Amino acid sequence: MERLFGRGPERIVVATTPRMATIYLVKDGPRPASTSAGTESSLSEVTKRLEKYTCRYIGPEPRPLNERERSETYQRVVIEVVANDGTNAKFPQLGFYIVADLDAAQADFLVRE
Repeated sequence: MERLFGRGPERIVVATTPRMATIYLVKDGPRPASTSAGTESSLSEVTKRLEKYTCRYIGPEPRPLNERERSETYQRVVIEVVANDGTNAKFPQLGFYIVADLDAAQADFLVRE
């Protein structure tokens, strides 16, 4: 992605990177290796793909989900937004969001290119 500044021959082209968010699939329970490696996608693309889902802020740091019941497979989808991602109306704070009503098994549309 590039941004142009100035006019005419003095114009400057500056390469910028799109704002990225990280999408994690998460297993229930407090165990090591309960989170996928994560998939980066632009914050605008994640916002567009999740427009019909509610994303609840869970805090500035990740935390175990559903600690009482452990799962062997990924159950939930969590989005991480960091300082260089920026924020928007759907993700107004920096930190971690759980996607309500979206099972990890149905999240292919979110993590595909």
